[in-house]
This record gives sequence, structure tokens and C-alpha cells, in this order.
Amino acid sequence: MITESKSSKRTSLGIIAVAALLLIVGAVWWERHQQSVEVNQTPIVVDVSKEAAPAVAAVSQPTPSVIGADASPAPKNPLTPEEVNRLVSWYKERGGTDDGRMLTDGSVVGGDAFSGYRTASDVDLAIFAKNDPYAAEILGTRLAERYRETHQNDDLKEAKRLLLEATTCGFTTSLEKLLDLQVDVVESRGIEVPKGVSRTNKQALLEAYQYLYLLERRGSLGIDAHKVTVKAADQNLYLFEHRGEPGLNIVKVMAQDLRSFTADEDALARQRADELYQAMEGQRQQLGLPPFDDGVPADIQDIFDRAMAYAMSNGK
Repeated sequence: MITESKSSKRTSLGIIAVAALLLIVGAVWWERHQQSVEVNQTPIVVDVSKEAAPAVAAVSQPTPSVIGADASPAPKNPLTPEEVNRLVSWYKERGGTDDGRMLTDGSVVGGDAFSGYRTASDVDLAIFAKNDPYAAEILGTRLAERYRETHQNDDLKEAKRLLLEATTCGFTTSLEKLLDLQVDVVESRGIEVPKGVSRTNKQALLEAYQYLYLLERRGSLGIDAHKVTVKAADQNLYLFEHRGEPGLNIVKVMAQDLRSFTADEDALARQRADELYQAMEGQRQQLGLPPFDDGVPADIQDIFDRAMAYAMSNGK
């Protein structure tokens, strides 16, 4: 059996964009808060989420590496509150149900706007999900986490259905979560066969590539991180498929970019991704929705790139 991956590792790769976003949002709030104090205005009271709080602290309280040494001034936040709003609004349009992604107004960080969903029962969420893609994504995410713990196929099947429904409604965050779930499926299913790998795992890998190519077509700021996770699962499968070969190790596999996935399988995955895309477009038409708005807007990409550069300069 291939060693099951840690969901925390997968999450850290999948939501790299959110980490940068939280840092920027926290910095924007702190700068505005400091300005209000300097002019003797009443400080803004903010309900900061648990994820956002460390980002604010990191920006506002730089610590010298050596006691008594001069601390280098923190780089100036490159984004305006309007740009932060634009980035957060785009995330919300694409799903964005994770804590800390939304602003309650144009300047301050609010709490989790979806806390009501998170405290709802599975039964209530299932009812809401019929007409609410946010409920569908949150329940799908909950069932995906449950599957990772129990490996119950009923949870897996329902999680996929709900996340695909949210994706049909235009979300890409749900598709990212579906892809992460499928990679976990590839890496955790039993493949105890005399030689090579089981057909079940090859089909699971093909499905992961299908979601990856669909996500690439729809547009995602985290696409590069998702490519890394799928490739790692592919190479992990290659290692198991060729186990016992002299001199074979992960270093060789990575250096030579060896993969279990063949060119024919790759073509099939791309075909299935296109078929799924067309099927979703058909469903959107029946629901009275416009065609998918694919790609990442140029201004969003620019804001994100500057946010990431700022986050890296702060050691995040």
C-alpha cells in the first residue's frame, strides 16, 4: 500500500495563495489602524479570524534576530485597500469559503462570514446545497475530510458530487479541493498486486489529471502548486510500479522525471477533462447561467504576484 499523504501537507500547497492574502489583508488593517491612532481617532474594533491573527502580528511586531541589533524595516505593503478588496472579491466569486478570505467592508478584516454554515448539521447543509454552492462546497469539504479519516466510499462519492456541483456553479476552490481529495485517493488505496500497480490506482491517477486539466482551463492562482502534488503522486506510483529495480530511488525518479502516467493516458485525461467541461457548460445553460468565465484576470494576477513577493520578503 502506498503511504497515505498528510492532508495538512496537501493543504499547505493548495492554499499558498490564501497565506499571502492573509498577510496582505492583515497588513492593510494594521496600517490603517496605526493611522487612526496617530490622528487620535477611535481605534477600529476588528474580529480577526485565527488564521489572520498571526499575519497581523508578524507585520506589526518584527523581532530582531540578535538582541540589541537594529531591526531592518519591514517592506512597505504594496497593495492598496482597493486592491485587497478586488483580490478578495475574486476569491469569493470563485468559492472562497475558507476563513479570513473576505472583508466586511473596504478596510477591515471581518470574521468568518460562513460560520453559520460550518455549525450547521450535515442534514441542513444538504438541504441548503440544493440551491447554494457555498453550502455544497462546505459540506463537500467536510465529507472529504471524513473520508480521509474513515475511507468510507459513501463519503467519497458524496463529497465528489457536491464539489462538482459547486464547480458547475462557477467555483474553482471546490475544484481545487476535489483535486486534492483525488490525489489522496491515488496515494492511499491498496495496491497489493504481485507486479506493477492495480488498475484501480491507475484509474484514480487518470481522474486526478482530469481534474488538474479542468482546473488549468478554468484558471487558478494555485495551479502550479496543484501540478506539483499530482506529479508527486504520479512519481510515487512509478516507484511502486517499478519496485525492486536496481538503483531506483526517488532522486533518480525526480531527476529523470519518470512517471507512471503514459502519453496515451495523458491524452485520455485531457479528453475527459474537456468532456466534463462541456457537460458542466450544458448544465449551466439549463440553470440559466452564463458560460464559464475562464482564466485569471490580468489585474488579479498582478495583485497576487505583488502579494506573494511581499509575503516572501516578510519570510512567509
